[in-house]
Amino acid sequence: MNRKDNDLDAGYANPRYRWYFEEKRLHEASRQSQTDAFDSAILTLSSGAFGISIAFLTLLKTTVVKGTTIYLISSWVLFALAIVSTLVSFKLAEKAHDKQIDELTKLYERPDYRVKANATSTATGWINYLSLVLFVVGLGLFSVFVISNLK
Repeated sequence: MNRKDNDLDAGYANPRYRWYFEEKRLHEASRQSQTDAFDSAILTLSSGAFGISIAFLTLLKTTVVKGTTIYLISSWVLFALAIVSTLVSFKLAEKAHDKQIDELTKLYERPDYRVKANATSTATGWINYLSLVLFVVGLGLFSVFVISNLK
């Protein structure tokens, strides 16, 4: 065991260091989880929303009821915006975790440090809500299109 390993072991015995280390580890794990979910979420949203709507169009095999295509086009636009806002929120979440890790480091190094609010984290939350609203409204418009064309 070298000196650096001994220093780490001694540091981990310190409750303050243990708290810092565990908090940092949690944020790093959460950040990694966000990054890992990125591809999966995008594929699910884009494939699901557009795939179902295109499949429905092929099932109709008749002309679309006049005046209802605006619902379909609007739903596609909202689905696309939901996907884009989801992409943005994932990237912002990475930045928010990085900022939080920096704040934890500063707090560990200087116990009297006042932790700053993480505006990036707040923005990520709002964009996540926006993604949900865009998706739900898009789903609603697509439902109106489907119901109008099944009559």
